[in-house]
Amino acid sequence: MSKYLARALTGLAVVAMAVALASPVRAQDTKPPKMPHMGGTITALDAKAGTVTLKNKDGEKTFTCAPTCKFGSPDDKATSLADYKVGDHITVHYTDDAGKLTAHKLGIWHAAHKKTE
Repeated sequence: MSKYLARALTGLAVVAMAVALASPVRAQDTKPPKMPHMGGTITALDAKAGTVTLKNKDGEKTFTCAPTCKFGSPDDKATSLADYKVGDHITVHYTDDAGKLTAHKLGIWHAAHKKTE
């Protein structure tokens, strides 16, 4: 009877190990890091070159728009950098690669802050 019990336990252990090893490995929750962003007023804009310069209380930065850059506005009409103008208040989501600032998303935010009278 003890041989039967030993074989049964061995078989059960083999099955348990097989199930454990066959289970898919769960990837850790790997969300991409949040992209830095800057809000400010456009002080310079060159749609042909794809550059925009923003200024806020912390200083001024110039960004080059990525080819896949997304543009937004309250009326959803902004589809390119040419839809913005100097003086617009925008937020830029960007990456910084050794000092080269690349914009990936631009959006006008001043309309959301206007008071309705």
